[in-house]
Amino acid sequence: MFTVELSQDSNELRAFVYDSEIDEPYDWGADFHCVGRWDGRIVGVITYRLQDFATGERLPRFEHVIFDKSIRRSKKIIVMLLRSQKLIEELGYKQVFCLVNNNKQEMIAYAKKFGFKEWSQTEHGKLLYKNIGE
Repeated sequence: MFTVELSQDSNELRAFVYDSEIDEPYDWGADFHCVGRWDGRIVGVITYRLQDFATGERLPRFEHVIFDKSIRRSKKIIVMLLRSQKLIEELGYKQVFCLVNNNKQEMIAYAKKFGFKEWSQTEHGKLLYKNIGE
């Protein structure tokens, strides 16, 4: 059975992240860790950090999207992305956003395919947003 839930930092989550060998430091201080489990085992984590804007808004920003090789190229990834956004919506947020580095054009294309729209361009990359719950 495949489930997605909000989770706290744990030894199990730390082991999954370390085994994933991501190319950047994991943000253990992030506000939300949405963990995907398949048959009880962690197979993915989507991490959000709340960011303050000059407008006074505080919105969740994707920090990390990490999937185990066992679910890559499967529908479980789509389910996990949608369910994580539903969990964020249930916490009262209506938008999520992400900053995608300029050198990751495939991620920008994927985010747009998933419903994100361009918000602005920075020297580091594109800021994209998605209205959730619509």
